[in-house]
Amino acid sequence: MNEKYLLSISEAQAYSGIGRNKLYELVRADKIATVRIGRNIKVHRMSLEQFLDRTAEERKII
Repeated sequence: MNEKYLLSISEAQAYSGIGRNKLYELVRADKIATVRIGRNIKVHRMSLEQFLDRTAEERKII
């Protein structure tokens, strides 16, 4: 199990190719599950993957 369960916004950016502002927008809209640890926001990797899969299936531009 080499993959992280939680990703920082920077790691989620690199992992998905989505820009920082768009990621924060998706987090605020509850489209991606997150956990707050202190002042840090961590993105659930599986939630991010599911979002990307759903978006690809719907053929939407994000």
